[in-house]
Parts: sequence; C-alpha cells; structure tokens
Amino acid sequence: RLSMQGEKFELRIKDAEMLRRILQIASIQKVLPMICETIYLSKDMQKYSGIFSAYKKRAIDEVVSQTVRTTQFLDMYRYLECQGLKPVIVKGFIMRQLYPRENLRTSVDEDLLIPSQDRSAYHKVLQKYGMQLMEINQKAEEEPEISYINPLSGLYVEVHQYLFPPESEVYGDWNRFFGDSKPVVMTYKDQCLL
Repeated sequence: RLSMQGEKFELRIKDAEMLRRILQIASIQKVLPMICETIYLSKDMQKYSGIFSAYKKRAIDEVVSQTVRTTQFLDMYRYLECQGLKPVIVKGFIMRQLYPRENLRTSVDEDLLIPSQDRSAYHKVLQKYGMQLMEINQKAEEEPEISYINPLSGLYVEVHQYLFPPESEVYGDWNRFFGDSKPVVMTYKDQCLL
C-alpha cells in the first residue's frame, strides 16, 4: 500500500534469516523490485549486503525485463489498433499504473479482453505480429482464453473473451456487467491508448 502511495518506510531487519525470508516471499509474490528498493534504503542493509546482492541483481533483471515487455506490449497494442482491432486492456497493466514507479511492480503476463466474434481476427493479427500460441494444439477460434508468447522478447499475452470464467458458480455471472464493454481513451506516458 505504501508503495502505491509513493511513501517509504523503515524496515528493521532482525537477522539474516529474516532478510532471506522477506526476499523469498517478495520473489514469489512478484514484488521483489519494490522490496529490494525498501531494503536498500534501510539502515541495516550494509550488514547483509552479501545476501542482498543476489536478490538485487534479480530485481534489476526483472525491472529491465518488465520494461522491455511493457514497451513491446504497447507496440503490439498499437499494431492491433492499426489493424482495426480495439481490445480492452485489463488486469496487470492497468494495476501497475497505480504505482508511482510502475515497472517495479512486475507481472508475468498482460491481458486483453476482446469481443468473442472477433477472436479469429485477433488470432490472425497476433500471429502476423509474431506472437505464437503457448499451446500448439489450442484452437484459437474455440477457446474462451488463449495464451500467446513472443519467443524473442518473452512477452506473454492472454486474450480473454470474458473477464471471469463463465463456468464459475461463484462469479461467472459477473460477465453480464461487462458484456457491452467498450475501450476508453486513456493516456500512458503521453501516448493515447484506447
């Protein structure tokens, strides 16, 4: 929560084991860069620089990788738009915009919501862009969610026809609230997105 508000807090590291556990959990939860920044600024960091250095390198690698994937995702989005397709960006990319330093909040994939009647068109355009199906035997025209990867950059995109699994008894019915979703204009780093 503090990271989303751009606030810092002083982390008191009790011992090396505590630091290892914090860094392991941060890595699992995909918040390692944010936690490393906090630890780096703490008074206790110098005592544990040996433990910290390996995680710091991994955090830097994650931020660089996220920056590359975000750039490619935005390029892909513009490409889709130029081809007359207007998906709605959902989940991780949008959530990262809540953070002052958004690339410190990494994500494994990016998500697009598309109209079901256009799934074949999206499949063709994404393949033309260089995206490949994660599962070779997937039938893009039949599946409610299709995963694509760019083998060169590692950009991983999930294309959804629904925000929630329609078969879910708990929240499958929530899709009715988004059935007529339309892209909205927003800006990201002085670029207009739909």
